[in-house]
Amino acid sequence: MNYKIKQPKRILAVDPGTRYFGVVVIEDGELIYYGVKTIKTNQPPQKRINEAKAIIQKLIDLYQPHTLIIKKPKPHWSRQSKLLLKITGVIKEMAKANRMRIKNITPDQVRERICGNAKANKNEMLNVLLQKYPALRIIIDINKTKDIYWNHLFGAIVLGILVFYKNDEILK
Repeated sequence: MNYKIKQPKRILAVDPGTRYFGVVVIEDGELIYYGVKTIKTNQPPQKRINEAKAIIQKLIDLYQPHTLIIKKPKPHWSRQSKLLLKITGVIKEMAKANRMRIKNITPDQVRERICGNAKANKNEMLNVLLQKYPALRIIIDINKTKDIYWNHLFGAIVLGILVFYKNDEILK
């Protein structure tokens, strides 16, 4: 008799920023780690990139995720911050070096998948998610999502949950 052991699907979701970035690790739909990481802004860009690399590598080493889901910067963000593009690129390079699957997701794709409307606002998206995942109320406070620090955590949680939302096939 042959038994096939199903490997757990462990995902690292990252909402990148140049000062804060949200990170979430989800395994088989369960949130096993979440946090907001801070990069010191009073240092040259390359040191900030190296700091982001160290944070992500520590998470990869600790949790050994199979997939990276990362928010793709909108074009106007990219023009405003070349550093954001570099940090995002470095995170993807690290995932590739660690043989992880990589999925870039735009904010519009997230809103479309969760709310059925690419123009939905954060409150609408949050209400849909809290109906499906009431336990998130402990972590996510709608008032805090207006703050850039907490906004990145919310973004990472949404990216991670998106894979399991309505049996989503976003990774296929």
